[in-house]
Amino acid sequence: DVPDLLLSLDILAITSAYEGLGTIILDGLQAGCCVVATEVGGIPEIIKHGNTGLLSPVGDADAYAQQMTKVLASESQRKLMADSGKRHVAEHFSVDQMVSGNLALYKNLF
Repeated sequence: DVPDLLLSLDILAITSAYEGLGTIILDGLQAGCCVVATEVGGIPEIIKHGNTGLLSPVGDADAYAQQMTKVLASESQRKLMADSGKRHVAEHFSVDQMVSGNLALYKNLF
């Protein structure tokens, strides 16, 4: 069960080369994970580097390793980013927010 697995994690590592929104990141943040991800697709809409998680360029293994090293070395930093990420998801990616945003987009198209 993915929600239970996410609750057992401290860090959610996402190394996607291609990604849409990255809803697993929303789930991970909601579960209290610190996220380290690549800057691709909609991920930068969710992860604000240094605030709600850490980002690195796609394909840059050294940069990704540096970001992972940072969060592995500091439990307090992981906790701060996880807490900030959880708030960010609640404020900007709740079901109500997503429905409102989609409705507004559809209204603008027609």
